[in-house]
Amino acid sequence: MTAKRASQAMADLRRYLVGARGDRAAVWLDDGARYTPSELPPSALVITPQPISAPAAGHEIVVREGDLTRDCELLVIDGAMEIAVMDYSLAAFLPVAGPTLIRLATREEWELFLQDADAAITTGCVPAQLIHPMTVLEDADALTTGTVPQTRLTVSSTGVHHHLPGTDRSPAQRDRGDRAWLPRYLTIINALTTLHTLQEEPVEISGLGMRLSETSPQTPVEPADAPIIVRSRAGIRCLIPGNGRMLSVSTTLATILETLMTLPNDTDLAHVLDLPPSTIYHAVASLSEAGLISPREVVCSA
Repeated sequence: MTAKRASQAMADLRRYLVGARGDRAAVWLDDGARYTPSELPPSALVITPQPISAPAAGHEIVVREGDLTRDCELLVIDGAMEIAVMDYSLAAFLPVAGPTLIRLATREEWELFLQDADAAITTGCVPAQLIHPMTVLEDADALTTGTVPQTRLTVSSTGVHHHLPGTDRSPAQRDRGDRAWLPRYLTIINALTTLHTLQEEPVEISGLGMRLSETSPQTPVEPADAPIIVRSRAGIRCLIPGNGRMLSVSTTLATILETLMTLPNDTDLAHVLDLPPSTIYHAVASLSEAGLISPREVVCSA
C-alpha cells in the first residue's frame, strides 16, 4: 500500500469511528460476517478480520486485529498501527500513549459524558482526555451534526447497522435532554484540541464558563459552526471551525461578535453594549469583511 493510499485508508477509518461523512463508504465486517461485494457500496474501505484475496473493484481492504466488542482494549490495523480502546469512564484515569478511541457504548458512559459536559459549560474545564491530540471520541462528528452517516456500515450476524460494534446505537441517537448546545460543545472540544496541538497556553472560550459581555447567555447558544472566541494572556482571537483560521481581534470587536451570535437579530446593540452606533456599524462591516459573520443589517438606537 502506498503512503497516499495508507493515509486515505486511515482517514476513512477515523471517519468510521467518529461518524463522519466521507467520499466513500466505510464498512466493518464483524468476525464471522461474509464479504459479499454485491451487498456493499461500490466504493468502500472494508475493515475485515481476515485478508481478502480478490476484493471487488472499488473496495480497499484493511485487515484488523480486535473486534470492538465490550471488552476490546486494542485494535491493530494492518499489523502496524495500534489504536487503544477505552470506555469514557476509564479514560480520565488511564494515560494516553498513542491513538485512542474513547467509547460511549452504553447509557451509563453516555450519562457520565453529559455530566462532564454540564460541568464544563459552567466551569470552562473540559476533561483533558477529550482534548488530547491522540484521542477520538466515538461518534463525535455524528453528535455535532446530529446525523449518523448511512455510508458507515457495520455488518454482523444480526444484520447491517450504522453504529459501531459493541453497542446498540450511536451516541447521537441517545437522549440529550434539553442540551441543545451539545453540538457547539463538540465544536469547542475540536478547537481546544487544535490549540492543545499547537501547545497554546491556557485559554478561555466564550460560552464555556466565560462571556465577554454580561448580556450574553451563559450557555453556548451559538450555531455549532460559528466562530469561536478565544481569550488568553496574549489577547483575543477568533477561530473559524470550518478552516481552522485564527484572527486576532480587539476586545470591543470580539464583544460585538459574541453579542451578534448569541442575542436575537433585532437586539439594539448600541443600547445593550453602551457603544456609539458608529462603532457598531464599523465593527459589523469589519467582521463581515473578515468572514466572521454574513453581511447583515443591525439595530442601533440613535
